[in-house]
Amino acid sequence: MNQTGYYVQLIIGGNHMSEKYRIFGAELSPYSVKTRSYFRYKNIPHKWVIRSPANADEFQKYARLPIVPLVITPDNEGIQDSTPIMDKMEELFPEPKTNPDDETLKFISILLEEYSDEWGNKHMFHYRWKAEVDQISASRRIAETNLPFYIKFLPVVNTLMKNKIAKTF
Repeated sequence: MNQTGYYVQLIIGGNHMSEKYRIFGAELSPYSVKTRSYFRYKNIPHKWVIRSPANADEFQKYARLPIVPLVITPDNEGIQDSTPIMDKMEELFPEPKTNPDDETLKFISILLEEYSDEWGNKHMFHYRWKAEVDQISASRRIAETNLPFYIKFLPVVNTLMKNKIAKTF
């Protein structure tokens, strides 16, 4: 490891570790958080960019679908969906490994990841939206990330707008 804590790795025909990837995501998106956690585990230099109206043009330039996460590579390639993102990064950054070498254990690891992607998020959404206090909290957090940047500097307007937008969820 070098001084910054990142593994130094040269990829022939590819990018250097010092080049940063950009992850467009949202704190309330389980797939965005999964992608960011993966990048942290692998020590892949990245910048976390919360998707908002302020960066909509840049997001649209690289996104095929209006969903997060979106990873923009140092080569300006846009990759969406957490599993394909991780598959691509696994090719470029094979260490540390995320799956065991043993084929049976590797199958179980992939099966657990697939289950978590497709069914584990149902539990998360249940607990996010079941209780009224959680509904209010989640809807305000979503509203806050969708407010125009300048509104955050106008406290009264900020509160009114957040409450109004939150009621639409």
